[in-house]
Amino acid sequence: MKTVQIILHGHVQGVGMRYFIQRHARKYNIKGFVRNRSDRTVEAVLQGPTRSIDIFLDFIKNRSPGHIALTDITELNNTKEYSHFQIKLF
Repeated sequence: MKTVQIILHGHVQGVGMRYFIQRHARKYNIKGFVRNRSDRTVEAVLQGPTRSIDIFLDFIKNRSPGHIALTDITELNNTKEYSHFQIKLF
């Protein structure tokens, strides 16, 4: 099980990014959350098998709506276990 935090920069708010990430995270059996941040970025915490996370990150980079830069990917240690994937408010 792997848990990563990602920050998406660019034109990521107002284009359905959170719903896009939630819909596809569920397809890849990834748990966690996604939310808009006050600095106009989108943050997601993704938890699942390493292979699923890697495939999902590649998918986001190549198929997401808007123009994004996925520059911040941080592996998290000792995090809680998520039971589903949700959209959070700020």
